[in-house]
Amino acid sequence: VQLTSKPTDQKDVNEPIFSIDGKHLYYSEDASPGSTFEYDKDSNGQIYVVRQLDLETGKTLNLINGPGGACRPTPSPDGKTLAFVRRVDGKSGLHVFDIESGAIQLLYDNLERDMQETWAIHGVYPAFAWTPDGESIVFWARGKIWRLNVADTSLHEIPFRVRDSRQVAEPVRFPVNVAPGKFPVRMLRWVRVSPQGDKVVYQALGHIYIKNLPDGEPTRLTSQNDHFEFHPSFSRDGQYLVYTTWNDKSLGQIRVTSLSKKDDHENRAITNKPGHYINPVFSPDGSKVVFQRTGGGWLTSPLWSRDQGIYAIASQGGQPVKITESGSNPQFGISNERVFLQQTASDTNADNRKLVSISMEGKEERTHFTSTWATDYQISPDGKWIGFVERFHVYVAPFVQTGKTITLGPDQKGLPMFKASETAGDWIQFSGPDSNLYWSLGSDLYSLPVSLEQMTASDEDTLPEPKINNISFETEHDKPSGTLALTGGRMLSMVHPFIEEKTTLIIQENRIVDIGPDGKVSIPENAHVLPLEGRLVMPGLIDTHAHGQQAASGFIPQQNWVDYARLGFGVTTVHDPSNDTQSIFAASEMTKAGLITAPRTFSTGRILYGAAGSYKAEIDSLDDAEFHLERMKAVGAFSVKSYNQPRRDQRQQIIKAA
Repeated sequence: VQLTSKPTDQKDVNEPIFSIDGKHLYYSEDASPGSTFEYDKDSNGQIYVVRQLDLETGKTLNLINGPGGACRPTPSPDGKTLAFVRRVDGKSGLHVFDIESGAIQLLYDNLERDMQETWAIHGVYPAFAWTPDGESIVFWARGKIWRLNVADTSLHEIPFRVRDSRQVAEPVRFPVNVAPGKFPVRMLRWVRVSPQGDKVVYQALGHIYIKNLPDGEPTRLTSQNDHFEFHPSFSRDGQYLVYTTWNDKSLGQIRVTSLSKKDDHENRAITNKPGHYINPVFSPDGSKVVFQRTGGGWLTSPLWSRDQGIYAIASQGGQPVKITESGSNPQFGISNERVFLQQTASDTNADNRKLVSISMEGKEERTHFTSTWATDYQISPDGKWIGFVERFHVYVAPFVQTGKTITLGPDQKGLPMFKASETAGDWIQFSGPDSNLYWSLGSDLYSLPVSLEQMTASDEDTLPEPKINNISFETEHDKPSGTLALTGGRMLSMVHPFIEEKTTLIIQENRIVDIGPDGKVSIPENAHVLPLEGRLVMPGLIDTHAHGQQAASGFIPQQNWVDYARLGFGVTTVHDPSNDTQSIFAASEMTKAGLITAPRTFSTGRILYGAAGSYKAEIDSLDDAEFHLERMKAVGAFSVKSYNQPRRDQRQQIIKAA
């Protein structure tokens, strides 16, 4: 029987215990402001409270609250007193509360730190107990079990021994080549197949690449190096490509390029003002381009950030016309007159992403589909199918218009549906003469024909397997040229005696080839000599838990102040255990290729998140764990971060899968 409910999915309610007379339930609850979990909560104020539920009337009251909070309520045998934990001046202390008078007394202030500021799904402090005579409280702290006399607060250790056996697994360790001669490009973004199914474009290494399917060589769309290129999209006839650009100084444009040789691959800007432009798409007849205008300010320039929203512009260029302020990821179905948008109306327990359509004049908004956890919707060009991504899988259903909103999800029963991908999928779209479904994962492009028979098949074994095509390439790992001699400096080494005076260090390309006292090291004739008398030379710092934004609206800046700050403080390698997957691995590959200046960047990408959310990593088996590790490995990760996976078996499955 459920007795309480959480105010939101991200607010912990736990540590329940019945009163001695059985008339009440005591429990702790996160009562901090807001509806979502927040870091850096102030433990000097109130975070947790102890609540009392009347089991006869159903009424609930805050029994113990105030500065320092209150948690782990534990009634005395006579039912007159509650022991509980409170934080005072940074110390977690054991207190008692007189239920009749409300008086509070501190008994002991050297407990282990409670967990009020963080997730506490298993309780804020380990359980403790009163002795049957009510004279003492037995609790754990500082690795030992203690008995505290309530009357005089005298403390006595309770010695104990535990005979136990544990299975300890070998750690998963393997070498990582930080500077190979070449490396495979895995982070392909905005993967789009032409309407004829004969070409694929994507963004990688800061620029747009185009490849003839099935086995052509990927080549740059342009040869310019003034700006980075993003968000490519084909016209319906396959003759043109629209995309956006970014330059840290001049900001962004929307550009259209012809793919026809007769037009000599004409490339032109269709916007006349700089801005932060994303997600451009052609209307079905090719006469207009609809796009989203965003803003900057943290990682990119704050200029030209006003009047954000969805706009339309003639594909030949002109004055943009605003359609609506709300929505993202514009796209078209079969009609030129209505544009489809995605909207998110997050509440405390769900993301609630909607697919809506609106007239090109910004009127007659209609909500077609909604989903609790979908992260992307795509409509087929003929308007027959709707594809969506939920929990990293790709699903397809018929696009049905009923005049009402239809809820989509793997478990919905209202529409025939099938899961297209056993692997993870990104950048879904319908394209080609038969509106095949495409999606990508890392270097691979997946394609699958779509039919109603697939959605009504009772046997999953009868479903066709997707075709897989590796569409990426390898590129040279950047390295400096020449030889550098650092002379006369003090050297901080990693072996005894650690400080070496007046040393010479020889660097050839990207390798240290010799080091020793001045005069004892041969300096090559072609070396550039850098005198460092009075300076200290040390190995670059490796930050194994680094966080820092790498992109804004998908734009990776040409110069990221986060990375310049790291380098300025001597950090030459970072490992980021929680970042946007697409942004961090795209930036990492651009660093390897020498296109941006940054420390060597490694990452887990997005955490394997165990709590509710659209990017939750559901893990209930070894197969589930392998699914998530395979999708992260496909885009360049060599490590993952298990975060808020509440059960021990879930965490073990991740380790086993690794």
